[in-house]
Amino acid sequence: MVVIQSFGFKYGLPTISDYLIDARVLINPFYVDELRQLTGNDKEVIEYIENNFKTKDYLKYVEDILDFVIKELTRDGRGQITISVGCTGGRHRSVFLANRLAEYFTAKGVSVKAVHRDVDK
Repeated sequence: MVVIQSFGFKYGLPTISDYLIDARVLINPFYVDELRQLTGNDKEVIEYIENNFKTKDYLKYVEDILDFVIKELTRDGRGQITISVGCTGGRHRSVFLANRLAEYFTAKGVSVKAVHRDVDK
């Protein structure tokens, strides 16, 4: 089982995490008035982040790293692996990235649960 949790750095690091990914490198929807109150679960925010030139490359980079990490941690006999994905407030970029990673690993046959710790803050 892989748990992918999004969080906001301004609310503190998660207490349980095997691996940490920083989504703050992605374009920030917070600075777009019509997107600020939405989350990374909303279509408009997803499209905004996906349409930025950096997103595809960063997502591929993170997928490649996590492919390796999950394989190695599983090989070590871990029953659950927790991957934390953070951005400033935990509402936009981290939620988007956590959801994309959950979709990616689910498609590969990995048992995944996505959790969004700070999305409602």
